[in-house]
Amino acid sequence: MLKSCNNKELEFNNLGHVIDIDMLHSCYESLEGSKARGIDKVSKEEYAEKLAGNLTNLLCKIRRGTYKPQAKR
Repeated sequence: MLKSCNNKELEFNNLGHVIDIDMLHSCYESLEGSKARGIDKVSKEEYAEKLAGNLTNLLCKIRRGTYKPQAKR
């Protein structure tokens, strides 16, 4: 059972340890490729050119606490 279900007072301040490469890859695969480019102007296809490196870099930033998502367009 989930910790948050057992204890309603429990607060999470960092979920970086729960996120891994497989999870990020799964999230990437679930993105629709036909959508418009994001604020960073990178398409899904362009991101895929260096997918392993991009996901590793993203995971490192998440775990260090330095990842700052950009605002939506």
